Amino acid sequence: MESGSTVESLKSNGTESLQPCALVIFGASGDLTKRKLIPALYSLSLDSHLPEGFVVIGTARSEMSHEEFRRKMRDAVGEFGRGGLRDPKGWDRFAANLYYLSANHREPESYL
Repeated sequence: MESGSTVESLKSNGTESLQPCALVIFGASGDLTKRKLIPALYSLSLDSHLPEGFVVIGTARSEMSHEEFRRKMRDAVGEFGRGGLRDPKGWDRFAANLYYLSANHREPESYL
């Protein structure tokens, strides 16, 4: 790997060099999100591997509120996460940055 590359910089500097960002998950009410994505992101959050200001925006056709999405993802982390829900306060910090938008990705109006 080249010296000075972005990946090398991230490895050597940790999260200090990372900027706030948003991850949008399409199909967020599905199995991949609850079994793999959210548990993995929660684990990264606990290990301080996500930047300050990192948010997750889940979207799918299913109707639910932000709070309902957070509740379902909390249950999923308890069931599927490595070590389960091992830090409830850590979950609260992570979940404060979880949002949900009901939308049909095939309809252009969903992107307005």
